[in-house]
Amino acid sequence: MGAWGLGPFENDGALEPLAQLREGEDDAVGAAFRAVMAEPDYVEVDAGQGAVAAAEILASAYGRPGDELPEEVARIVALYRERLLGEVELVEQARQALARLTAEGSEIAELSDEAGHGPEWRSRIADLDRRLSGIRDF
Repeated sequence: MGAWGLGPFENDGALEPLAQLREGEDDAVGAAFRAVMAEPDYVEVDAGQGAVAAAEILASAYGRPGDELPEEVARIVALYRERLLGEVELVEQARQALARLTAEGSEIAELSDEAGHGPEWRSRIADLDRRLSGIRDF
């Protein structure tokens, strides 16, 4: 049985971008957003969870982390911060991916609703989007 939680790093799908960054894959954050946007009809839960984690990594790199950023994630953000800041287009990609995840055809949204956590999950996504929306050229 996989891990499942409301936080951006409390589920199996979040592990993918973290593992890729640890392995030196510079484009892991952008790849997570592209994976969501490449699915026009239905976004699988793992892709959704990966994009949420990648968006949180990006927000953290810009000094806008969520309330409970795990130490391991903070270390990874510190290692890749300069590279992430150099790709300002990632902010808009992140926001587009988050919007896609809250729209119809998103497994992560469906599962959150089925578990009775839909409003709280959407509130967390809206908070992450607000933190990203405040980022201008850094």
